[in-house]
Amino acid sequence: MSLFEFQKFVAHAYSQKAMSFAFYQVFASTSNLRLVLMTSLLVIAYPFISVVFLAYQGDALTKLLRTPHIKLWMSFGSDVTLLICVALNSILDKQDYTYPILCVHVVILVHCIGLVWKHVQEIFSRGFMKFIKYYMNVAEVLIVTLCFGFVTSDWIGRVQHDDKLQRLAVETDMTSQCTSWSCAEWNNPVIVSNALCGLVVILCVFRTFHSVVTSYHAIFVIWKSTIGAIRDLVRFSAVLGGVLVSVAVGMNAMSLSEFYAQPSQCRNGLAVETCSIWDERFITLPKSILTLYWALFAVRGQTVRQSFGDDTVFALIYYVFFAAYFILAVVLGLNLFIAIMTTQLTKVQKNSDVEWKFGRAQLWLRVIEPVIELPPPFNLIPKSGTVLRMIKRWIGRETLSREEDEERPGDPERASMVLIHKLLERYQDQKRESTPSCCGFTIEDFRILKENFLSLRNHISKILRLIEMSIESLEVVVEGLNIRMGKLNDTDTQLDGIDHNRVQIEDDDIDQLTDDVTKLEKCVRHAMARLQSTSLITQMAEMYSQGRTVVNDDEARVCSQDPKLKEAWCDNRRLTSIPQDLAEDIELLSMQYNNVKALLNSSFVRYSLITTLDLRFNDIRALDHTAFYPLRDLMNLFMSFNPHLVLPDTGLFRWASKLSILDLSNSNMISLPNDTLKWSKKLERLQLSRNQFAFINISSCGMVKNVHLEGNQLAHLSTEFFNLVCDIDFLVLVENPIKSIDPNVIASLNVLGLLPGSFQNLTTLQSLTLDDCNIRSLHSHLFHDLVSLHRLSLTGNRIQQLRYDMLTALRQLTRIDLDRNGLSYLGETIFSNNLLLKYLSLADNKLTRLNQSTFKPIENSLSSLDLSRNPILCNCDLKWLLDWQKRSPILTMHTAVTICSSASLAPLREKPLRDFDPSNLCRLSSTIPCLISLAVICMVVIAVLVHHHRWHLRYKLFLLKLALVGYKEVQDARNHNDYEFDVNVICYDDDEEWIRDHLRPALEEKLPQFRRNVFGDEDLMLGMHYLDAVDHAVTRSYKTVLVLSRAAVRDRWFMLKLRIAMDHVSDTGTEFVVVVFLEDIPDDEIPFMARLYLNDGRPYLHWTDDVRGQEYFWNKLAKNLNINLRTDDLIPNE
Repeated sequence: MSLFEFQKFVAHAYSQKAMSFAFYQVFASTSNLRLVLMTSLLVIAYPFISVVFLAYQGDALTKLLRTPHIKLWMSFGSDVTLLICVALNSILDKQDYTYPILCVHVVILVHCIGLVWKHVQEIFSRGFMKFIKYYMNVAEVLIVTLCFGFVTSDWIGRVQHDDKLQRLAVETDMTSQCTSWSCAEWNNPVIVSNALCGLVVILCVFRTFHSVVTSYHAIFVIWKSTIGAIRDLVRFSAVLGGVLVSVAVGMNAMSLSEFYAQPSQCRNGLAVETCSIWDERFITLPKSILTLYWALFAVRGQTVRQSFGDDTVFALIYYVFFAAYFILAVVLGLNLFIAIMTTQLTKVQKNSDVEWKFGRAQLWLRVIEPVIELPPPFNLIPKSGTVLRMIKRWIGRETLSREEDEERPGDPERASMVLIHKLLERYQDQKRESTPSCCGFTIEDFRILKENFLSLRNHISKILRLIEMSIESLEVVVEGLNIRMGKLNDTDTQLDGIDHNRVQIEDDDIDQLTDDVTKLEKCVRHAMARLQSTSLITQMAEMYSQGRTVVNDDEARVCSQDPKLKEAWCDNRRLTSIPQDLAEDIELLSMQYNNVKALLNSSFVRYSLITTLDLRFNDIRALDHTAFYPLRDLMNLFMSFNPHLVLPDTGLFRWASKLSILDLSNSNMISLPNDTLKWSKKLERLQLSRNQFAFINISSCGMVKNVHLEGNQLAHLSTEFFNLVCDIDFLVLVENPIKSIDPNVIASLNVLGLLPGSFQNLTTLQSLTLDDCNIRSLHSHLFHDLVSLHRLSLTGNRIQQLRYDMLTALRQLTRIDLDRNGLSYLGETIFSNNLLLKYLSLADNKLTRLNQSTFKPIENSLSSLDLSRNPILCNCDLKWLLDWQKRSPILTMHTAVTICSSASLAPLREKPLRDFDPSNLCRLSSTIPCLISLAVICMVVIAVLVHHHRWHLRYKLFLLKLALVGYKEVQDARNHNDYEFDVNVICYDDDEEWIRDHLRPALEEKLPQFRRNVFGDEDLMLGMHYLDAVDHAVTRSYKTVLVLSRAAVRDRWFMLKLRIAMDHVSDTGTEFVVVVFLEDIPDDEIPFMARLYLNDGRPYLHWTDDVRGQEYFWNKLAKNLNINLRTDDLIPNE
């Protein structure tokens, strides 16, 4: 949708006060209840239907409106129709519509002009079109906004049908003024608003029709939008009603106070409006309620009683429908705005190539994600559960009951898996009921199976790319695929018993399905490092290639093994214990999605070589403390998603010294045995996330690289609640309700760094001290949740670098202590948002240079800066620091204990910074200006001398070039004796005098062997056409001299001769032309061919009046006339 169209829709949604007159006219002019109800329902239904289709068909609508002709004629037709309707209405009602129609004309004209320009811009894409389009859009939006604002401001505070005001006009003989704004039944703001509403009505009808025609997939999901709209309507009405009632009460209180403040005016009939409000609208309780009702919609009065009389039924229907229409239009307008801005409701349309059930499921998955919240203003009303939790937090009862804890929704990832599982099961039940069991597995069943599989493949690929679901989610999808395959085989006749005479399944179809399975398996393997369920897909492909489709219960319980890889997969086999019929030498055993409830001491005796054991998604409740004793080579153990998992008190991993990965996440564990990690000397990853840990007590531990404790109930990081004696590289504490932190606990962990989210819930914390915690690195977003922090102390750590945005969110910070770290550099924007910083300690670091831009943001707020025990490089670049101290008398820098490094200026080495006096050491010496002046004088003298002896110097440089460099040039093997003429001189008639006086004598003196010369047009061959004679002379001459002057380049015949000479150069590939400039000719006046010829350093000479310059000229000309060089480029022909 364009900006203008969206603006009109929003204006329509928020200017429904004008539509109240339409209702008023309908109800006042008829007593037919059926007509009233039908008209009201139609007006209420149109925005709802149009907005639903627009919300769910945003892509189709955008694609439709991009077509220039449809967009142009839809908008233009609606405008013309609106104009005709308004004109007819004005003629029939005999009203004065001069100004309203003029306003409508202006709106329509600007709109049509904008659409025409947009259409032209789409056809002719030019830069100035974008400029005009931008300002045309601005004009359109401004006009519509002004109209909408004019209507709204006029309606708030204006009484439209006040009988007392009309009677006052009659009594005071002011009937002639009844055409004013206050007396007219219809006025200009109403017409403008109705014009906008009518325009939107027509556009919505067109869009709704085209949306239904172009995309029918939305029909399946309209019901969800209906339910959501009703829910949002109720919630929004509560907020809107409460706010507007409060406003109405305030307005009425003001009116009442004004009534009491001016009693005499009311008695004398002056303050008519104020008195009438009190007299007629607050006398009885029903009238007061009715006044508050109209105040909800910012309308100060409607005299409905005079239209309906005592018929309260019609009045009640009018009230109900008006309120429903107004609130519904506002809510749906907001929904449309949300749909356009977020594009979350167009997922079904984007997934139209997939079966609609998976597109709908994907839309649901986005709804249940924890990051998706209701958009404003619907999120203003908290849910009942949220209110109860807030009350419990306020009164201190934070712990939930066991029943509430079990009913609390689980991990959204698991909810996604369950949802897909149920969708597949329901779909398979429908397929089973619709498939007759007497006909066997037909070719139609095979086609449906193939289509379903392709749909599932597309769905999985979209999940991998868009939602980034984990391995477990994908495995449940594969499990659903297994269920689908199994239920399709519940027919009486199997594939092996198909009568091939009755139905034929071609091998190409089976091969294609097998190929699809293989491609899907490769895609899954590429996306997931370890996905054990791919063996299920491989087994299904093998069964299809062998002509089998049924997997009975016994076969379903048989595990899949790979003797070469020494791996066994028993996923989703409904096993209740560890199978004992597998190969003894297996190294990988996967038992996901089973129902194992106990691990005994004999469970793994047979499989002592296992290195990777996967027990996720089971229900392990009993665990013998010697169950893992036989697994002395165990390296990877996955036991997540066991909701009742409880570890034995001691000795569980006594012999698992090689354990590298231990995953116990999502298992509702509340405690961890003290010696769990006692025998694991080097763990790569310990995964304890999303359990119920309120305390951690592991006193015996080796080294752990990554410890994940996110999503638990850790509230206090103190020695009482958090004892984890391990050498940890990275500790993740995200999504924990942390309230207090003991720095000694962090220091005992020996962590290399803290990851973002560690202080997620400490938004009111004012002081954070992490001294002597051995911290080496800090993530840039580590402190972003500490928005109320005033003091930050990181003294005594090993921090070497502070990221530029690490302190960005700490706007309230007043003190920072960074003593005894390894900082060597401070970024220029490190303190850009800490405008309240007063104390900064950087003592005992490795700072050598300080940038002035680093301290510029805190220059006015800082009162203490400690730079002591840093190897400060004291030179003139540090002058700004001392000047800052002089300008700010309250700033303390501890310059007495700040010692300059040995690399400083000689007088300051190993001296206190306070001894640095920039006025003495950083002054410019008088020697430097003197040397600069002397250098300038010398350069001027040298330039004058070079200019005076320029010709002699050029000659000497030419000789030096010949002596040192020489030429590696290819010369023409022929000499001047091989040609009919020696030299051909082409010149303008006015230049023949220079040839007679200078060129001929010089050639006779310098080149006496050149006697066959052609000078100008006098020596051309007689009896030939002029241009033929010129060509004859050029082609049969050893050298050609072109004499150029300003007059020559303006002569047409001379340019023709120049063209002939240049063509001969291109044809022969010989550099036989020498150009002589008799005067200085600007570049733009030189012929193009001459410039092209001289571009690569071709021979040319400048004639000069200087005697020494002339000597250089004749010597160089004689040299150029003696040789002909070969060329390797061409001059293009005209």
